[in-house]
Amino acid sequence: MTPIARRLLPLFLPLPVLASPLALHNPAAIPDALTAGVAIQAFAGNDALPLKELDGEWAQYPRTLHGKAEAVGSARADLTVSHHDWQVGLFSRAEAWASANRDALDLVYQDKNDIKPEAGRRYQADYRLETFTASGLQLGKQLALINSDHFKLRAGAAASLLQGHQMREDSVQGDANALSDQQYRINAQRTLRYTGLNTRNGFNSFLGDASPEAQGYALDLALAWQWQDNWQGRIVVNDALGQLKWKDLPTSKLEGDTNVDLDANGNREPIISGQDSRTNYTQKLHSKTELAASYQQESWGYEASVTRYRNITLPQLVIRYQLSESWQLRANYETRFASAGLELRHRYFQIGLQSDGRSLASSRTFGLSAGIYLPF
Repeated sequence: MTPIARRLLPLFLPLPVLASPLALHNPAAIPDALTAGVAIQAFAGNDALPLKELDGEWAQYPRTLHGKAEAVGSARADLTVSHHDWQVGLFSRAEAWASANRDALDLVYQDKNDIKPEAGRRYQADYRLETFTASGLQLGKQLALINSDHFKLRAGAAASLLQGHQMREDSVQGDANALSDQQYRINAQRTLRYTGLNTRNGFNSFLGDASPEAQGYALDLALAWQWQDNWQGRIVVNDALGQLKWKDLPTSKLEGDTNVDLDANGNREPIISGQDSRTNYTQKLHSKTELAASYQQESWGYEASVTRYRNITLPQLVIRYQLSESWQLRANYETRFASAGLELRHRYFQIGLQSDGRSLASSRTFGLSAGIYLPF
């Protein structure tokens, strides 16, 4: 490796917020010098509908992949100060994950568009949604385990204290039989835990509006290594341990074994809710894991990575080109949602965009990354 390359590589080591799709934080990439940084990253992708239509009227018929549609979203903003392999930071983060089978999507699509059911069809619905937003304080430490001429190994850990702001867990399982084009027979269960559930949108008025709040913690772990100058690798686990304990959380449970009638226009008659309550609830944070390997030359390099969250796997290939001593261009392709991105990096900042190549109205994937890093 040339002397120029030896100077360039430290400038472009993995940043505290990585270019992986799901905004992972890497505690094994803490700068040794005194550095202040601000970084944001967001990514959202789903199989079913364009992002702009998810909360709308579903004008397009939802699609599935192997009979099921999955969605994932992750966003994070960090303000950090690093020195001598220690890092302290303030952050705000959001996570979302959803899974729905074809029958569940068909029922929602028909309901939103006032479409009458197919007489005699049996729907077996399976739908799950989990989201939360939180902010907090994080303390991280990087440690050099091996530092020889031919092999280097670093470990990192970061502990966070969390303040929960919003959450939603929604689960629906059961059957719906279309007895005719104007009547269903349902046998289903729904459990909804939602900080936004109140008396104005159906929550039991006798219980009154709740004031949910949550505290919790999270632990991030990482290993990073370099061998033979050109090869690097890392494994990062965010939320290896983590939870949010919610107090006074609105919860609604419905168990239905009854007929549901449609009016002449195809509108569903109201269904009486089941049992509402205000409870304490512990929300488990599911881990996100990334495994990556890269090969670097003086003017170019490439990296292959796999990120896993719940049952969603996101393989990604990154190719970088060194424009000058301070500027670097990166292109990436993520295969799960077929999205591509471009990122421009300077030794002091980065900015990047990612999409599946469709228009803003029809895109099912979107990603953004940006950061400023100031060494002192």
